[in-house]
Amino acid sequence: MRQLNRQLFLIFIQLVLVFALSAIINNSIVLLHIINTLFYLVILYISLWLILITVKGGFFDGLTYGFQKVGGSIFRRINKIEWEDKPLPSERINITLVPFFRFQAVTLACVMLLLLIFYYV
Repeated sequence: MRQLNRQLFLIFIQLVLVFALSAIINNSIVLLHIINTLFYLVILYISLWLILITVKGGFFDGLTYGFQKVGGSIFRRINKIEWEDKPLPSERINITLVPFFRFQAVTLACVMLLLLIFYYV
């Protein structure tokens, strides 16, 4: 419950910043500009969420392992144990970041869709 309250507080702060940014840039508060600014924020969160899912799923692990193996044998002659002990990209991602970005993206997208419905009705 505490996590949900923190995330809702962050969404509230982001919405206030979107309103303030739209007012500062456009010298007026227009609903269309607020929707556009919110769209850019939603796209940023969705992109970060998808990148985190891709990395956490292990998509780049084989590539990283191969580059470490080849680079270690060609350039530095590092012991096999040393480059095998390095964590893979999927092991470096904090598991709590993925649901955070998903919640932020989905909630802000819902707010944006509500504002779009209000704008066109």
